[in-house]
Formats: sequence, structure tokens, C-alpha cells
Amino acid sequence: MKPRFLFLPLVLSAPSAQAVLVSLNAITPGTEIVALVANGGFELGSGNTNPTNWTRGGGARFDTPANAGLTEYSNLPTVGKVAYYNSVVGTNAGGNFSQTISGLDPDTEYVFSAYLWNNSVAAFGSSRNLVMDMADIPNEAQLVFAGNTENAAQGYFAYVTFNTANTGTTIPIRIFPQPTTYSTAGLQMVAWDNVAITRAVDFAAPVPEPSAALLGGLGLLALLRRDRGRVEGPHAAACR
Repeated sequence: MKPRFLFLPLVLSAPSAQAVLVSLNAITPGTEIVALVANGGFELGSGNTNPTNWTRGGGARFDTPANAGLTEYSNLPTVGKVAYYNSVVGTNAGGNFSQTISGLDPDTEYVFSAYLWNNSVAAFGSSRNLVMDMADIPNEAQLVFAGNTENAAQGYFAYVTFNTANTGTTIPIRIFPQPTTYSTAGLQMVAWDNVAITRAVDFAAPVPEPSAALLGGLGLLALLRRDRGRVEGPHAAACR
């Protein structure tokens, strides 16, 4: 049985289904199933700037964590590489990473997911969005992650469902900032990792770690049950 958990979805918009963000501060990363996206973890290629299987487009600058200045604001993964986008001031529109996914099963529900960080507010005080979508195809699954979301710089696991009956079995995916035209007060500073498309029947979202208060409450409940058993035990035997 898949684990069940409760959390409040913090966003937001998706044409075909509601997108969900789960704070990385509340989960143990890595329990999701990453599949179907080639080099979705960005471990292959020459650094973060030219990952294998991804096409880099537009007049923007993609860089490493240190050069992008993200390490001060992010709890970055310790394993594998992460793709970063760091804007330049001006009118550099259309900067993005893209890849076409093919061979998906027809009439099948999938989950589109990734780890996302948005440091725009933390770094520059400018609320810019990080967008992951399916290149404006009909009924596309879309994740929109704003920099002014609470704890945006600390990262979220984001996911949304879609069905190939609506999107087709060949899907172009892309990652880009929004808007794509900047001024000196509009710098974008975002990061992403583990971009995935997973069959819904195989998908297990990361499970939030139980809080100390919850653990304490469970421990107290167990203690009360144990003490109750000690009290009721002899009485129950006498009644028989």
C-alpha cells in the first residue's frame, strides 16, 4: 500500500490538473520514481551549462551554483548536478532548457514532477516565476513556481498529473523563467533538478517527515494504551 499523508497544496495553476508543491523542508527527498526523461537528474554532460539530452535555447545564461550565486539561498542537493538559470539584465527573451519525450503509452495517466528552487525574491527582491510546461500543447501539464512563495528559496517538490489521451504520446517539455524580459530590478535566479515523467500507477510522492509534536503525541498515545491495558487486564480476567 502506498503511504498516505496530509499536506496543504501551496499552488497553483495547471490547465489539466491542480499542481502540488511539497516543501523540501518537510520531506525526505528521493522517494519519487524518476523515469522517462533522459538525464532528468542532470548528472550527464559538461557541467550544468550543457547537460546531455537537453537543448539550451534563448539569449540567457545558464551557470553553475557558485557562479549563479545560489548556494547562499538554497539547500542544494549533494548528489548529482542541477541545472541553473541566471538571467542577464536586458531583453533576453526565450531562455530555456527543452527536451522532447516520446513513446508514452496512449490513454494513460502520468505525473510530471521536479525539484524546484526560486531565489528571485531572496536574491534580488524581484518576484519572477519558474515555469515548467509542455510547450503550450493542448491540455498541457504546467508547474508555475513563484519566488514569493513561502520558503521558495529552500525548495519544493512539485508535481501535476496529465493524461496522454489529451496531450498525445510525444510531448515537448521546457523549463524557462517568466517573464523573459528583464530590467535591473527584475533578475531571475532559479534552479531545478530531477525532472521526471512517471506513470501515475508507479508514482509515490515524497512523504513529509512527521513533526516532533506528532511523534510525541503518538508516543503518549502508545503509553496511555499500555497503561490502560495494565489497569484493565486484571479486571477483565476477574469478569470472566
